Amino acid sequence: MRAAFDLIEPLDDQSWAEASELFVLNRYAKKQQIFSIGDESDQVRFLISGIARYYYLSPQGKERNKSFAKPFGAVTSLPTLIDDRPATFSAQALSECVCLSINYRQIRKLNDNYHCWARLCLRIFEKLALSKDVRIAELLMCSATERYLIFLEEYAQLVELIPNYHIASYLGITEVALSRIRNKLLSM
Repeated sequence: MRAAFDLIEPLDDQSWAEASELFVLNRYAKKQQIFSIGDESDQVRFLISGIARYYYLSPQGKERNKSFAKPFGAVTSLPTLIDDRPATFSAQALSECVCLSINYRQIRKLNDNYHCWARLCLRIFEKLALSKDVRIAELLMCSATERYLIFLEEYAQLVELIPNYHIASYLGITEVALSRIRNKLLSM
């Protein structure tokens, strides 16, 4: 985890030593909920291995994938951490997942005590803001085929690991439409 953090913002040895004592190892089985709509968890989970998904649930019970978490990404609900609001979406393990969890209050204390942690958190939030902006633009401006091609670039390793209905949901299309797009691309 430290190596992944250091790629974003290098941490000094003292700050890492203090932080590493605060992390707790969690394991989630395939299909297990990491958190659910309505939860008020103050935990930030960093995915060490596995794949997870964020999803919304409509009043009719239809799931819509928001995004996927890959190793070294954070699995949490920011509105819950920042505004103490219940989660408006859920996170589920799509494979066996291993996470390192830390309480958000502890992260804030690390930020107060160590400039490198404050810079790390700022960089993580910046990356998240940029990725959300890109995702919104894709949904509003790109065709389903273009969104699928972008998905293949960003999540190439997931294509064989997760069911097609999860990919279709992420793209905002049906499985039938996804199959048509794949067939069209193969015939080109």
